[in-house]
Amino acid sequence: MELKTFSSAADFIDESVKVLAAVSRTKGPEDIVYIALSGGRTPLAVYSAYAEHKDVDFSRLEFFLVDERYVPFDHERSNYHAIAENFLQKLKGKSHGVHFIDTTLLMHKALVTYEKQLKEVPDHALDLVVLGMSPDGHIGSLFPRAPALHEPNHLVAYTHNEQSHTKDRLTLTFPTIMKAKRLLLLLAGEEKKATLEDLLHSDKVMEDMPAKKLLDHPRFTIHFYYPEHGGSTQEIYSLAQRNGVS
Repeated sequence: MELKTFSSAADFIDESVKVLAAVSRTKGPEDIVYIALSGGRTPLAVYSAYAEHKDVDFSRLEFFLVDERYVPFDHERSNYHAIAENFLQKLKGKSHGVHFIDTTLLMHKALVTYEKQLKEVPDHALDLVVLGMSPDGHIGSLFPRAPALHEPNHLVAYTHNEQSHTKDRLTLTFPTIMKAKRLLLLLAGEEKKATLEDLLHSDKVMEDMPAKKLLDHPRFTIHFYYPEHGGSTQEIYSLAQRNGVS
């Protein structure tokens, strides 16, 4: 595990983009690179800057979603909507492909369809999974004590969270996440500082804090933006807005 802490929002974004750009260049010129993206304001700020990177051949990249709320595509809580509006549209169709969870389908059909797309990835091994982490320690839509935490085989699972505004979701499972060649966890702010401390130093188990599982991955990187003196994280979102993030 590698942890990097940043007091500058610009440095946080720049270094996170460098990871994405480096992964984009890990294979031969004819090979496809597979990256799974999470939603959330902090990752969106990074994706927006990544879209402007001059040395990335986006025509070799295929993108997946880590998880999705079961809402229409144009819903304000749709991860696809946010990522498309703030990142994919900037690429102007330059990527090799974009795979999303089709919430116009019945739930089981959407799951099966998305899993079939993931199975097209060689060895089912994504090159990079970008993650966020909520205060309760969930990643993607893998919530504490959810049955999906223990899914042994499937690449995608259904989850239900009564505490969420949008209760029904589909998510990558741990077999998919942990088989990825690299993981990048993006965190920002005072609230996430306590959660990060829990992740690294508490005796909580994966059942109570799903992100604990990530510590078993051989190439797990955490980028944490924490303003000096514990100030506001607004700088990162201001930078993102200047890059066109809504």
